[in-house]
Amino acid sequence: MRAKCPVDRYLLLAMEDQLRFENVVRLLPPDWQAALAGDEVEPMLGMGGALVFRVLDPAGGRKYLKLASGLGVQPLTQEMARTEWLSSHHIRVPRFLKKICTRRITAVLMTAVAGRHLTLDTDDLLGTVHTMGQGLARLHSAPSANCPFDETPQTRLERAREAIEQNLLDASQFDGRNSGVTPSMLYQRLVSAIPACEDIVVVHGDATLSNMLIGPDGELGFIDCGHSGRSDRYVDLAVIEAELLTEFGRDAAECFKDAYGIREWDDRKAAFFRDLYELF
Repeated sequence: MRAKCPVDRYLLLAMEDQLRFENVVRLLPPDWQAALAGDEVEPMLGMGGALVFRVLDPAGGRKYLKLASGLGVQPLTQEMARTEWLSSHHIRVPRFLKKICTRRITAVLMTAVAGRHLTLDTDDLLGTVHTMGQGLARLHSAPSANCPFDETPQTRLERAREAIEQNLLDASQFDGRNSGVTPSMLYQRLVSAIPACEDIVVVHGDATLSNMLIGPDGELGFIDCGHSGRSDRYVDLAVIEAELLTEFGRDAAECFKDAYGIREWDDRKAAFFRDLYELF
């Protein structure tokens, strides 16, 4: 479970008033207001303290607007930097049209990533899962040596420790396998079980099916890349394999692993990273 960052008083009115765009747009410079004039704007569920809006222009084009203030600025700034790094290495991610960081607000207007999510009614389900496995393998082949963002287990555990100290984690959101386990107990268990050998690649860092879209050309696209960086490939593999198994069954999970190119699945390592994700 992610800890939610507080949003300060500049955005509080918008949040209390059902995220009314009219309240938010007043915080943006005139050129932003002009660029958004005439568009249909819908509030979306946001994470990390950012407000998120879907922007539909009169021609049917779709964009997304994210805004943050106060403690929400750091996660949004992090997402912007990591998304741009992925884009520079030819990974399909949102493209930024406008961005701004002032004393009051940080905002970014971005393109929508073309494609569809994997669902039970997806045509050729296993074929699409196969495409996703190959797409994640392409992401993991990006040059990790020059990636400046650290998402290794030690870094994630340090972040989790800080969240635990601030009482930001809710154990009621843990998976059933961790029923009755407190965040502190899980943290201590993970600290003593960090895998000895890390297989470092560039990971998405939050590899749920909701953050992946299969494009019309078969290319896999990624959204919400604020935790992308250098880490063990199982940071992604453990999460998506578990979700595929739960939502689509064993055939889908095995198809994904085959397409990705895994010769031997490491159950122990996957279990560690699934539990680490609980503190995410």
